[in-house]
Amino acid sequence: MADLTIRDDGPVRVISFARPGSANTLAGTLMRDYLEAMEEAERDDAIRVVVTTGTGRTFCVGADLRELVDNLGRPVAELLNDDVIGGEKGLPPLSAKQQQLERFGVGRWAQRLYRLTKPSIAAINGAVAGGGTAIAVAQDYRVASINAVVSYGFLGVGSAPELGLSYRLPRLVGWRVARDFMLENQKLAAADAHAVGLVDVVVEAEDLMDNALRHAHRLAELPDLALRLTKSLLWSAADNQWDEQLRAEYSAQTLLFGLPDTQQLVRKLAEGLSARGTVPSARTTESKEIP
Repeated sequence: MADLTIRDDGPVRVISFARPGSANTLAGTLMRDYLEAMEEAERDDAIRVVVTTGTGRTFCVGADLRELVDNLGRPVAELLNDDVIGGEKGLPPLSAKQQQLERFGVGRWAQRLYRLTKPSIAAINGAVAGGGTAIAVAQDYRVASINAVVSYGFLGVGSAPELGLSYRLPRLVGWRVARDFMLENQKLAAADAHAVGLVDVVVEAEDLMDNALRHAHRLAELPDLALRLTKSLLWSAADNQWDEQLRAEYSAQTLLFGLPDTQQLVRKLAEGLSARGTVPSARTTESKEIP
């Protein structure tokens, strides 16, 4: 995985795009290696949270346009499903007839990415655009350096969104914000991206990884399976009907309340309440009554 660096900080795995000479574009085997690294973190029970970041001055700016230029004019189904964007870059190559029937293309990357259940954080260290923005939006949290610039980018090359961006972004920031960002091909400074909810927090460049890791470790201290199921329920709610979501919640509770860890936490909390002889208030901040 020459295009990635991977390190562990206790229960937190940090995956860094490592093609700074080409702005961390999704070239070579980067996307294939990234998906494999994410899936390996999913399989490793010692890892609780994954942080994705970039090296150099960019997070990731999507496709390598130099490679695309060299392949323009080829049949589109072939272009999108062989080694230029697919194949060794994250997708198994398709035969000529499979290419004619294919309905997801690079969306198959998104299917793999969105199956992951462990909490994830994008530490956006610099410019991010196109497919890189889609990858950042696919994470559960986004921490941005004050120097970061978040761009849509696809309209600049006459293209359309990929990796589920058109699905996830409106659910993240609301339809009107997503409309403006995408249809106007916006580039947002970190503060502006924070103002519209595209990133969760903006920090000084030198504080980026410390902030992301502190957040990751706070998440890692929570009950693992409960946290992962909660994440899954949050995102299934975007698609499920009411009854389907209630069934999904019941399935999660059925699993969790059978776990020794859950039972131990319930006993510990109950013992603490008994020792204090009171039930703590649910309010943690002062609030006004609803008129």
